[in-house]
Amino acid sequence: MLNLIVYEDDKLSVQKNIKAINVALANYEVDYRILKFDHYDDKLSEVISSKDCKKIYILDIEMKGVSGLELASLIREDDFDSIIIFVTAYDKYHNDVFYNRLMVLDFICKYDGYEGRLKDAINDALKIIYNKNTFVFKYNHVVYRIPYSHINYIEKEPLIKRCLIHTINNNFYVVNSIERLTKMLGCSFVRSHQSCIINMCNVDNVDFVNNVVVFRNGDKTSLLTDKMKKVVKEHVSGYK
Repeated sequence: MLNLIVYEDDKLSVQKNIKAINVALANYEVDYRILKFDHYDDKLSEVISSKDCKKIYILDIEMKGVSGLELASLIREDDFDSIIIFVTAYDKYHNDVFYNRLMVLDFICKYDGYEGRLKDAINDALKIIYNKNTFVFKYNHVVYRIPYSHINYIEKEPLIKRCLIHTINNNFYVVNSIERLTKMLGCSFVRSHQSCIINMCNVDNVDFVNNVVVFRNGDKTSLLTDKMKKVVKEHVSGYK
């Protein structure tokens, strides 16, 4: 059983959340239930304490009484596996969310393609929960979970044992070597350079003349060497 907990006091937003959840779950053979709360109470406390099911929380940050941020802190006191998605009408809380290190999957503004973004976030949460195609790592005492499908490429930073992960929407640091990351990641990740791994699933095209890899979201990297061209060419057609 999968529980999706909606912590929201605006009725229209609750309806939008339920619609996004049902659309996202339509393609999964998963038993689920939607639990709605417009305030923190003993019943919600019992849900948070329960260990008998997987959980996805959709939390409105601005709530009377216990805020979404405060509720997330309560969840993380003893639960580091459940997925948390923050929604808000104000993007001013973005830094607060990530400063508090709450291991949040996404932060969604209600006025910017809200239902579509929420559906995508729920889909990502389902992939993390039910699939193994997720890169889990720790940096500065924070645990991150990034679906493989979000990673475009990873490049090593010079002189230090740290790499920069370029995802579709953000960048993240990981303390590890390119060699070890190549072994850890799936077969769609290919070395294009001694200091770079690219995710062939997200490659749009490769300019083999100018040594430029272009990804589907428009990102580019020139970390492509002549030595690695043959390997990349062999993978290009297979991942189109």
